[in-house]
Amino acid sequence: MNYPLSILARRIAISLLMLINIPSWAQNSQSSKAHDAHTAHSKTNPEIKSGQITIKYLDPLKGNLKNLPEIKPPKIVEIKEGEIFELRAEIVKQKIGNKTFRRFAYNGSIPGPIINVKQGSNVKIKFTNNTDVETSVHSHGLRLNYLFDGSVGISQPAVKPGQTFVYELKFPDAGIFWYHPHVREDYQQDMGLMGNFIVEPQEGTHWSKVSSEDTIMLDDVLANQPQPYPISAASHAMMGRFGDTYLINGKVLPTLTYAKGEIRRYFLTNAANTRTFRIKIKNAYVKVVGGDISPFEKEFMADSITIAPGERYVIEVKFDKSATPSIWNSNPQSETKIAVFKEAKFSQFKTIKSVKIKSENITSDDFKELRSNQSLESEINAFIEKTKSAPPKNLKITVDLDAQNSKNRAIKSTTEKDALHQDNTPQNNSLPQEHDSNSTTLKNTENAVSDINDIPWINSKTDIEWEDGMQAMNKLSTSDNVTWKLIDDSSNENMQIQWKFKKDVGEKIIINNSKSSTHPMQHPIHFHGQRFIVYKLNDKLIANHAWKDTVLVGAGDKVELLLDASNVGKWMAHCHIGEHLTSGMMIGFDVVE
Repeated sequence: MNYPLSILARRIAISLLMLINIPSWAQNSQSSKAHDAHTAHSKTNPEIKSGQITIKYLDPLKGNLKNLPEIKPPKIVEIKEGEIFELRAEIVKQKIGNKTFRRFAYNGSIPGPIINVKQGSNVKIKFTNNTDVETSVHSHGLRLNYLFDGSVGISQPAVKPGQTFVYELKFPDAGIFWYHPHVREDYQQDMGLMGNFIVEPQEGTHWSKVSSEDTIMLDDVLANQPQPYPISAASHAMMGRFGDTYLINGKVLPTLTYAKGEIRRYFLTNAANTRTFRIKIKNAYVKVVGGDISPFEKEFMADSITIAPGERYVIEVKFDKSATPSIWNSNPQSETKIAVFKEAKFSQFKTIKSVKIKSENITSDDFKELRSNQSLESEINAFIEKTKSAPPKNLKITVDLDAQNSKNRAIKSTTEKDALHQDNTPQNNSLPQEHDSNSTTLKNTENAVSDINDIPWINSKTDIEWEDGMQAMNKLSTSDNVTWKLIDDSSNENMQIQWKFKKDVGEKIIINNSKSSTHPMQHPIHFHGQRFIVYKLNDKLIANHAWKDTVLVGAGDKVELLLDASNVGKWMAHCHIGEHLTSGMMIGFDVVE
């Protein structure tokens, strides 16, 4: 990949700063030819208590793995109004490739249970922490009581090992949501703590008729070249921890089922620490019908879907092509097959909800119809008219490098080639690096949408770092020497920012992600407990909306959000790259009556 001279100059400067501050584990691993954690790292076993020995790093390959339980397939559970569901965070083991890893899991599975509830329900989650670290459960996207949001330090204390906390959840919106920790997400989420809520709509016309439904949770981990997690700081703080192995629903290159002629609805979630996926389903037709919190005003066909960490999309897929379908992460830098399909009969399917699987009731005409949601469009248009003239609150994204604050300083020489290592394609022996020239585009010409740029980030019309283009430098950066910042108009930074919004007034927030910063890159920005509309991108109006809680802000982009601040409480907004959050990239805000 060729970079402009100005960017190369910035990256050389970053690399030199990082060299002043090489963590001890990185010094060891630099001399490791294969980055094999079994031999390259001499780290403390994670099971040893801090009272007996000082723990500096957590290595998922070390410790007594023999007696840990194997991960289990996730269960599909339904929680009815007023019921209590028991959720446990546990220590398990999982074989990924040819290595066995110590992992975290909810109720023994990665992802955790698929929890089905009906829209409007109020339920309780009795959560028990059976891991060896403090944690919490954040219900991502839910507009719930802030006391049960899981934001440690804002809404609750951390749940210590052995403790229990009861979360009271409400589900005012239908669609796809997810749950994950809100303590050291860079570590705990990457270790496997993630799961989905599927909220069944009250109205039967919320989604179209389909044959079946399923979830796809996207993730990646460092399995071929594992690296430990610092216990006191996040590593890979510059760009986030890119994995070298893709996981779909917790598995490497899983085999999914399909039936010829079937129309299936998929609920997509990106649970990766930093990787933005560009998903392409080859030999099938794909229709995008929903976003984070609602359907789109207008459904549309798509060749690919760009999905950032924390985002969700709802798609409908028609399997009626002659060739066998497959799922790919297909970005401008690399293309990797991440899931395959095998044909099955309709009677063999299990659906995540109460969808009748009767192929004769679903026709091609049902799929060809690109529906418009008039009631949603009216609701959003009224909100835009009320909010678009509100005085804006501005946030600027930047990063500070401060080698003086390092807790583990060392000096080590390297070459410019090492510091600007460009060989960034995942070296994943278990994932075939294939290119299919006969099926790189899937266009349904009969139903093509002419103005796909209405949703520019879905079609990759924004500047994204798809791979770790600076592996050596990124590995050396930690949250001790890298501070990602959100800065407001008064030059307040991160949690110095404490906005106050009046309930139901509506707020305009403009996020500027300048390319002139030390390291310009994309950031998925997530607002807790509220919903928003992406009103403009680079001063251009967005013509097709869905309610969202997370938006991808590309390098050089200016994104204008209209925030429906309707949920009273104390909240936060932050970058959903786990390492950036640990590096400080968050703000606080209150919604008051």
